[in-house]
Amino acid sequence: GRQLTEMVCLVCHQLHGKGANVGPDLTGVGRSTLDALLANVINPNQLIGAGYENTVIETKDERSVSGRLVEETDSYVKLLAAGPREEVISKSDIQTRAITENSVMPEGLEQMGDKDFRDMIWFILNPPEDQRPLTAALRRELVGEAPDSVQRDYESISLWNPDWQVESSEKGNAPTIEPDWEDAKNVLVTHPFWHQRGAALLRKVNIPAQGKTFLRFKVASAPEGQWVLRVFADLKLVQRQSVSRQKGVWNMVEIDLTPFAGKEIPVRLENYAYDMKNDFGYWGAVKLITK
Repeated sequence: GRQLTEMVCLVCHQLHGKGANVGPDLTGVGRSTLDALLANVINPNQLIGAGYENTVIETKDERSVSGRLVEETDSYVKLLAAGPREEVISKSDIQTRAITENSVMPEGLEQMGDKDFRDMIWFILNPPEDQRPLTAALRRELVGEAPDSVQRDYESISLWNPDWQVESSEKGNAPTIEPDWEDAKNVLVTHPFWHQRGAALLRKVNIPAQGKTFLRFKVASAPEGQWVLRVFADLKLVQRQSVSRQKGVWNMVEIDLTPFAGKEIPVRLENYAYDMKNDFGYWGAVKLITK
C-alpha cells in the first residue's frame, strides 16, 4: 500500500510530510471515511477545491501546458503539474488561457487491479503514521458498515465463468450465484462498492485477426432497481446503458470487438451505481463469439 501510494498519489499530494503539493494535503482532508476517500479518488471532478483548479495554456508556438496555477506576476505565470513538475511561461508567449472543469488529478484509478486498489486505499485511510491500530471497531468506523453475517460461496462465484474475474461489494446477498432466477440458470449477482466504484467482470481477450468478434450477454436489475452498465475494451469506454425493467426482465447486450482484431485487450463489464438504493446487477451467460 505504501509503495503504490507513493507511486500513484504522492506525485501530487502530501501525506504526513511526504510527497508533492500539486493537490491538497491528504493528511487532514478527504480520507475520514472510505466513502469520502473513494469519492475523491475515483471522481476527482466532483469537487475541486479553490486554488486547485486546472489551468490550460496554449502558447504562440503551439505548445499546450496544464497544471495548477501557483504563481503569477506581471511577466510570467507558473504552473505546477504531477511529478511535481514546474512550468514557467512568459505572458508574452501565451495565446490562450483557460480554467477547465476537470481536476488536475486524472480519472480512471478504478481500473487498477482490485488488490492493488484495496492496498492503496487502506494505506491512505490508515497509514502507520496515524498511530491508530486497525481494530475491528475502527474498521467499521472507516467503512461505515455493520459487521456482515452473510455467508458467501466464493468458490462457486469463481467457477461461475472461470475466464472472468469477479469484483463485487458484499451487500445483501451479493456476490452470489442464483441457480434459477427469472427463467435463467446460474445467474451471478453483484453490487457496486460505492457511487463511483462499480462491481465488475474482468478478463483479457485475444481478438482473432480474421472475422468478426462479438461479446454477447444479458443483464437484469432487481424488480424495483436500476443500475448502469459500462463496458470498457482496451481501457476505452465502448458502451454505457441503463439497466432496468422498463422493457422486460432481461436486457440483451452485444459488443462488437472487431475493431481490436489481432490484439490482446483487457475487457471490463461494470455494474455501476445508479443511486445506490437497489443497484444489484444480475448477469446471465457471457459469451465471446467469432464469425
